Amino acid sequence: MQSQVVLIATGSADGSIAACDLQSGTHITSYKGCGCPRKGLCTLGQGYLAAAQAHKQAIHFWTWHREQVLQRSFVSESILAVAASPDGAFLAGGGASGTLYLWEAGSGRLLRTWAGHYKSVSVLLFVGGNSVLLSGGQDTVLSAWLLPELLDPAADPSSPAFVRPTPLHAWSDHTLPLTALAAGAGEAAALVASGSADRTVKLRRLSDGRLLMGAALPAAVNDVAMDAGEQWLFAAGADGCVYQVPLAPEPLGPGAGPSSAAFGSSAAAASASATEGAAFRTLRGHTGPVSCLALAPSGGPGGGEVLVSGSEDGTVRAWDLASSQPLRIIPSPGKAAVTALLVLPRPPYMAAAGGGRGGETAGALGAEPAGAGGGGGGSGKGGPKRPQPLAPLAKYLASGAAAGAAGSGTASWEGPPVVLDGSEAGAPSCTSLFLGMGAAAGGVAGPSGAGIGAGAAATGLPPGLAALVPGVGPLGLLGGAGEGGSGAGTGGRSWEAVLG
Repeated sequence: MQSQVVLIATGSADGSIAACDLQSGTHITSYKGCGCPRKGLCTLGQGYLAAAQAHKQAIHFWTWHREQVLQRSFVSESILAVAASPDGAFLAGGGASGTLYLWEAGSGRLLRTWAGHYKSVSVLLFVGGNSVLLSGGQDTVLSAWLLPELLDPAADPSSPAFVRPTPLHAWSDHTLPLTALAAGAGEAAALVASGSADRTVKLRRLSDGRLLMGAALPAAVNDVAMDAGEQWLFAAGADGCVYQVPLAPEPLGPGAGPSSAAFGSSAAAASASATEGAAFRTLRGHTGPVSCLALAPSGGPGGGEVLVSGSEDGTVRAWDLASSQPLRIIPSPGKAAVTALLVLPRPPYMAAAGGGRGGETAGALGAEPAGAGGGGGGSGKGGPKRPQPLAPLAKYLASGAAAGAAGSGTASWEGPPVVLDGSEAGAPSCTSLFLGMGAAAGGVAGPSGAGIGAGAAATGLPPGLAALVPGVGPLGLLGGAGEGGSGAGTGGRSWEAVLG
């Protein structure tokens, strides 16, 4: 089984992110230049690590094979929470003003900004792949936003007809700020858990927004995590304890573990009580508030999971859930308060540091599975040959329909697709071959399919399509909203190659 790595971030202005082997606690490497707030750390696809900065208006990015910051993107305000879509295509940020931001990671374009909360955003989470973004704020509201609506190119903020995005669900049953979110498997039927400073955790179903259960705890909740079987919810307490709350209605028995109940579906959770005060188990050991939680496969013969908790006492603990005892204790960089952590399989290109830390030697880092090594000495060499595209994040939202072609560094055919439904006058009945966005000039469209001369090729076409246009009879170009044969009109920037 591939080894698991825990990434430990602190809020120090000159801090770093430490990468340690979860099984042995051995320090692997560090990523420098990070002062991360709570909920300000996430992975971006398979190749990058992203972190908001608590002491400046910026988001930093690292690659796994280099210790230094790869890219610094400066934004318009302090970002308190970040989240990336599972495929790494989109990065969401929540600002201190309550504004939500959505970037396209490959191009760096700021696709949408909107006022999601009237107080600062505290937590973000993508659910169901790229379909739903959850946001929680200091205003006690938890909102679910549909990404297709946020990415709709017709929703131009500069248009007089623009309407601010509205959430699919907006829950306001917490009485103090939202601090944590977790979600189960699935899309529309996914379970969503929330934690708050009001000392409660709540479980909802995303499809209809129904509250399935709630539990009152002895302390404010800083983070929550849900096990893979959706049997247990773990809550990080401000009193230094971790609380294990059952999501199934069965009571806790002697020796009960996370795999002891036959539970793992939304239908089973719906049978749970929606009243406060569910029974819970307590994991004690931290001497300061617990700030963050994560779950990872145990790797043992019996399967199961290991709970990892970070605390303001400067330690990270890995817990055996069957005995509620810590398996190992890992110190944070400089024994600083832990603000965020992630647990993930060791990336193939993560390089070991040149030497050990705290008496550990580099030789202790060598026991890795075949193919898991990432090169030597943290020199920054040996990265992927074809890394995932990553561009500096735009600071402001481009205005107007022409923003994609002017001033943003993107080609004229790039951007969200524009759907032509054939309702415009003069649009022919034909089969679509290509759909996109360009800067077609007036007079180059031909609904009759007569072709386009070599001298009339539009500069807004992609190179591959432009090369096919001259001299090809059955290929025509349609303007987005222009009259037949004009290709201009109000929507002349949209084009479609069609077969007549």
